[in-house]
Amino acid sequence: MAEAGVAPTLLAIVRENFTKTVTMLAPFVALLSLENGVVATGVADDPTPVETRIDGVPSWAFDMYTRPGRAALGRLILRNAGLVTWAGAFLPRTDRVRAAGELLFRLEGQCLHRHASGPLSASLRQRWETECAGMTPEALAFGMVALRDAMPELNAIRAQVVAEGVK
Repeated sequence: MAEAGVAPTLLAIVRENFTKTVTMLAPFVALLSLENGVVATGVADDPTPVETRIDGVPSWAFDMYTRPGRAALGRLILRNAGLVTWAGAFLPRTDRVRAAGELLFRLEGQCLHRHASGPLSASLRQRWETECAGMTPEALAFGMVALRDAMPELNAIRAQVVAEGVK
């Protein structure tokens, strides 16, 4: 990316982000920065799920990168019928929490307020959503519906985990 002309400061951000998340979002942003002739055609907001507060903290803060978030996802995968079916049909027995965490990021962690929109950004986002999930399109679609339907239950489990003191 440096040889392609990505700015050094952006390259440093991309390296740090990719090291921590191992997702393609940061590299795509860097590639998008190279498209000098691309002009946004508008501004858009991402749809966000209903946020609840857990001990004064937004529910989305308890994601797969926190112990309480991982614990809540693990419990949800064992309790929620839609996610049990999804995991049984599409996932190996190991690393199911990570897979559910990837879906959770797509639902509530990647949301932006007032981002530039245009054909290139829409294309990159669509490719990231479908091709960089680490699972088949069928598994992704089924899992996204199941997790979206399970969000109220996930937030209740998050509150329970936090009340139990999982750190």
